Amino acid sequence: MGIPCYGLHEGYDQLVLSAYTQHDVCVPPPVKVPCVPHIIEPATMGWFGGMVVTHKVGKKTYFDGKPAVQQGHDCGYLIPHFGPPNALLAVHILFSKHKVMFPVSKVLIENKALGSYLIAFLGLICSQVLSLPTGVVIPIRCTVFASMSALDVFLGLLFIGIDMIIDKLWDKFGKGVSNKIASTISSKIAKSAIEAAAKATANQASKLLLGKVPGFLARQIAAKVIDHLAKSWAAGPIAQGLPFLPIHIRDKVVGDKHQELPTVGIGRGNITKITFFPQKSHTTGN
Repeated sequence: MGIPCYGLHEGYDQLVLSAYTQHDVCVPPPVKVPCVPHIIEPATMGWFGGMVVTHKVGKKTYFDGKPAVQQGHDCGYLIPHFGPPNALLAVHILFSKHKVMFPVSKVLIENKALGSYLIAFLGLICSQVLSLPTGVVIPIRCTVFASMSALDVFLGLLFIGIDMIIDKLWDKFGKGVSNKIASTISSKIAKSAIEAAAKATANQASKLLLGKVPGFLARQIAAKVIDHLAKSWAAGPIAQGLPFLPIHIRDKVVGDKHQELPTVGIGRGNITKITFFPQKSHTTGN
């Protein structure tokens, strides 16, 4: 007897929330204050911000009239964040995430494991400096249920751990590179802003402020984009697929088929077509 879990679907009647999260905030003149607690971030399992680029659902399999959710499904971008009003709030909303981490390996949704929560908990949400497993699902409508094995629980916890380790390593070793690139990009924007401010006003303080703010925001946005592409679209999916690499090697040798298992791939959603095992799986990353 396994652990009961929900059969999720890409609908607006299954709510997802964050029990706790924290993000950097921007305060005048501007300065970044790291890891400030934020309150609930509400979305739905079928949140529109991720429909094309982050959702992982069946194309022919439906639960309660909506596409069934696969493991690795991410509710997506543009999830509202509620915290201290500041300029970085828009950046966090733009690159938000809420991922379904636990597989139900005995229930396949078109060659990939059904995705669920540990009962209703441990969804992985965006946070700084680490993603946090504080996501909660509240299914207002759900008539499909499954049973999660001990191995499924282990794999879900493993996936969460891998994501958090990547976040930590990236914060320690990758941030410097992305910040340097972002500074180069933003300095050009700041220079243009200062020149525009000089034409618009003779007040020296206004010139400096108008030049600083666009440059600061441009640097934060550029760094976030670079981090996102390198970590969420490349490093994360590749690392999450590595535990299954021995299984794929075995399949190639003995001819067994385990197409439901994640592959080592690149991308945050089903739209990405890059994978190291295209002949073995429809999965395109995690």
